[in-house]
Amino acid sequence: MIIETEKLILELVLKNDASWTWYQLERAIGRLGKGGDVDVAKVAESLVERGMLQSLADQRYPHPVYKITEVGKAMLL
Repeated sequence: MIIETEKLILELVLKNDASWTWYQLERAIGRLGKGGDVDVAKVAESLVERGMLQSLADQRYPHPVYKITEVGKAMLL
């Protein structure tokens, strides 16, 4: 079962596919009033481990960017 925070992260990554790191995700979640309640980097890495996100290197950032997978997209349906 996917929890609300995981779903929110998947939705944000889908909208900003392969262009956001955990930092941008954390800031977006904070703007939505859910900041400080969750370790966004830890949740994102959990989604990577479960095949819903991919973690990709991007020379513009010191941290990887996230890309949603087909499995992740299916979880949003």
